[in-house]
Amino acid sequence: MDQSRAASSASASNLGKRPRAVKEEETSDDEARGKRALLEPVPKLVKKEDVGNAPALASTASHGSEHPDPRLRSAAPTSVPPPKPQTPRVTYKKHPRHWKSDGSVYVVLGLSVYRLYRGRLVESSAWFNEVLKTTPSGPTPSASAKGKEPETGAGVVLWNAEANGTIMPTVKLDGVEGVNQRDWERLLDAMDDAISYVHREPPTHVLLSILRVSLALQFPHFLNWAKRTLSEAWSGELLATGGFSEKGLLRLEDAPDVVAVGRMCGLPGVVKRAMYELLKDQTFGQGAGGKSLSTEDIMRLVQLRSSMQRMWIQQTTTYPPDLLPCRVPLPPKPPGQQKSVHQGPVCIALHKHLAARDVHRKLVIESGIQDAFMCDFFNGMKELVNLPWASEGFCADCVGRLHARCGWSTTKPIWDQCTNLVGV
Repeated sequence: MDQSRAASSASASNLGKRPRAVKEEETSDDEARGKRALLEPVPKLVKKEDVGNAPALASTASHGSEHPDPRLRSAAPTSVPPPKPQTPRVTYKKHPRHWKSDGSVYVVLGLSVYRLYRGRLVESSAWFNEVLKTTPSGPTPSASAKGKEPETGAGVVLWNAEANGTIMPTVKLDGVEGVNQRDWERLLDAMDDAISYVHREPPTHVLLSILRVSLALQFPHFLNWAKRTLSEAWSGELLATGGFSEKGLLRLEDAPDVVAVGRMCGLPGVVKRAMYELLKDQTFGQGAGGKSLSTEDIMRLVQLRSSMQRMWIQQTTTYPPDLLPCRVPLPPKPPGQQKSVHQGPVCIALHKHLAARDVHRKLVIESGIQDAFMCDFFNGMKELVNLPWASEGFCADCVGRLHARCGWSTTKPIWDQCTNLVGV
């Protein structure tokens, strides 16, 4: 009995041990990984500033609810919002020319950064003087340089710590009204090349750029110089000899911009001249590749052209009746002589009125002068003065009267009337 009880007890003991041995042998790799996962901390939610610094962390948090072991899925967060994408870092390029190795201020515009002289900008520009006058100039960095999120926007001054410990201001020009990268760089070119403009003035499109940005950023010296130079190039002064002062080649594609800048800068003479140059083109310069005109300016040009063409036709249709006949009659015959003592040719306008009109038709209409200057009244009047009236039989007195009729006394009042028609 005792032996059988001992055997039974041994069997029961062995039976109790076998399940544990089998369980240890059959423990799977998945269960082992699951147990280790229980010992690891639960991933925290990814903060905005951590995006990009810990991509693995973001991946674990977003897929934690799909744990391969169903018994351990509850240990992972069930709903984690996906992290917001990181704002791409903007890479600025040093400007190849306007980067002074010993410069003391950065200017950022577009994707370019310029290293310039702070003192020069402050002295030349009231705008930069206002922006930079309250910024620290010592070695103590501002809050943004210490890591505080910097402000954004036009004209905001940021601070950068250089490798040598110097704190450099950075002025952002993006968003400043009236400033673009092309105009800004042309102003910087003018600041560096000002001496070269003494004998060679820049073309109109460069002048316009300098005018716009000088007005926006308050560079008074360059603004006044550009105004004066543009006024000389696009002179609204009608010469006593006819036509306009021509100091340089005027490009039609520049005229719409000249109109806009002239109005902005208060240059009525420039606006009148640019509008007149547009008037001479059949499409008002809209197909020349320049800036488009406003609807108001196009309507003004239509009205001005109609008025100019009406006056031109009146001046060129026929020989002026009030100039007939010639005011220089032949001297009277001496007593007892059958012929006059006058030896020179007789003026064609003295008795042959039809002949005078025929000459006018030949020189003005049949030659194509009338059609050629249909949209250019003032230069057309100048061309009438240069026609060979004397060689066609008109005396000096009649030629002088024709010149006076086509000259200053007639054209000046008409040009003055154009002021209201062009809206200045």
